Amino acid sequence: MKWILKKIWVVIFSVLFLFSCAWENRKFDENKIKISTSIIPLASIANHIWWDKVSVVSTIKKGTSPHNFDLKPEDIVNIQKADIVVYTGFGLDNFFDKNIKPKQKVITMREFSVKREVREWAEHNHNTENHVLDNTWEDFDEHKNYDPHVWLSPMNAKFLAREVKESLIKKDEKNKQYYEDNYLDFQDKINELLNDFYDFQEGKNQDYFIILHDGFEYLFYEIWVDKDKQLVIRKTPWVEITIKDFLQIKKIINNEKDKTVWAIFKEPEFDSKAIASLEENYNIPIRSMSPLWDSENKGGYIDNLRKNLEALKTIYHSEETQEK
Repeated sequence: MKWILKKIWVVIFSVLFLFSCAWENRKFDENKIKISTSIIPLASIANHIWWDKVSVVSTIKKGTSPHNFDLKPEDIVNIQKADIVVYTGFGLDNFFDKNIKPKQKVITMREFSVKREVREWAEHNHNTENHVLDNTWEDFDEHKNYDPHVWLSPMNAKFLAREVKESLIKKDEKNKQYYEDNYLDFQDKINELLNDFYDFQEGKNQDYFIILHDGFEYLFYEIWVDKDKQLVIRKTPWVEITIKDFLQIKKIINNEKDKTVWAIFKEPEFDSKAIASLEENYNIPIRSMSPLWDSENKGGYIDNLRKNLEALKTIYHSEETQEK
């Protein structure tokens, strides 16, 4: 009997040890200004602006979908301990609303971001009339349904950086110039990437493409991607590719032979042999585009924007190339 109890205690202590290790990795540095963000992109923007002056913790970690995230007790502790709380406020992370304290500085992207209203979602349909996005500067309206992927707008990313920069200056005025310099660096790096992409587009035509997650509307809008040439949309992100998806893609490729498909874009989390076979059988390149990325560190947002833009270059060809 004693040896059974001993084993039970060993198991209990092992579990507690593992939990404490995991919790330790999620704790704030108590000697720095504490910022709690909902998702990795917001954390990486924060870290670019105030890398060594603050402690940033992202609630939704790498490899976790915001669409089915379950808040844990330690997440609530981090949210409530933070000096500054940053989240989108567009449905993906509204659990922050109920877990903030009155004295915390709260920044949600719904107050200042450029929002695009989603009137009707198209489900596995490439009829763009069913999916309308309106650019609006009006105040957030709880009765409207907005595309939640607001952080993928480079313009919104710069707005967010500005908001948190101003909040940090109020808390830490002696380092004002540090925050200002890093904020300007963030803006310059985004502008450089966008200008390079605009230069790349000059003299080229955009071709048709397939995308497996319709989460890039904000980015497409700002870099002048022709959405009429988007041929298929996954209705649900973070779901494995099904036979139905595969057959639907094949059907579109075969039935739209007058519309040359130059690329298929997928989320990097999914490694589908069926989708990979399309590259071999149809000579269509498969490229990864990520709405949520791995790095919370300084430069994470910039690196992911660079990778997404580089992937999108696949769908542009000069007239000479197309004639060949």
